[in-house]
Amino acid sequence: MRIKASALFLLLAACAHYPHDVENALKLAGENRMELQKIISHYQATGDEEKLKAAFFLIGNMEDKYAIGGEDLKKYDPIFRFFQSLRQKKSITAKSGWLNYCLSSFTRFF
Repeated sequence: MRIKASALFLLLAACAHYPHDVENALKLAGENRMELQKIISHYQATGDEEKLKAAFFLIGNMEDKYAIGGEDLKKYDPIFRFFQSLRQKKSITAKSGWLNYCLSSFTRFF
């Protein structure tokens, strides 16, 4: 029964018309597509246009966003510890120009 309900949900969701950027994000969502469509369906069902527009905005702007965690994040630990030690020694502040250079180089490299 659950499989039939999921299939029906996907069929109905596939027939829905979403803004172009939302459609693109849904195509790229992979396994999360169904969860994102549930959010959209919820706000469509409640009739809350403001929250539906907000959901469209957030989903439509997710395309190039991601998060890392677990083992992927652990490879950055030595760099984080290095910057943390500099901060604790007061070697760097928010106004340190070279810090901004290092951080931008770091993000380009990884």
